[in-house]
Amino acid sequence: MKKIRTESGNWINASYKSGMYEQWQKKAKINRNVINENDDDGDGDGENQQRQKRSMKMSSRRKPKQQSGVNKRGPKRELKTKDEIFKQRNRLERIQTHQKKKQRQRIAGHKKGGKGKR
Repeated sequence: MKKIRTESGNWINASYKSGMYEQWQKKAKINRNVINENDDDGDGDGENQQRQKRSMKMSSRRKPKQQSGVNKRGPKRELKTKDEIFKQRNRLERIQTHQKKKQRQRIAGHKKGGKGKR
């Protein structure tokens, strides 16, 4: 029995080869040589023109890429003012005290021995 190799590399019996693609190609009247000849003419058939118009529309819809390192708001300042430093330190201190308070509450809740929230 004759065997053929599939695209995936497996060997199957030749009786499984159906020729469906070739049949479809004939019905659809698609010939690769005819398509290649049209591309070489350079007269620009309607399909290529439509494709170019569509690609132009899509490219105009795209957002322009930002330049690297430049933000919409401008470059970030490297030096902070006294007020900015003071506010940042206060904010961190408030966050830390809040976290410590919550931690103490959790520890106190565990010492009671109750089920509590889990």
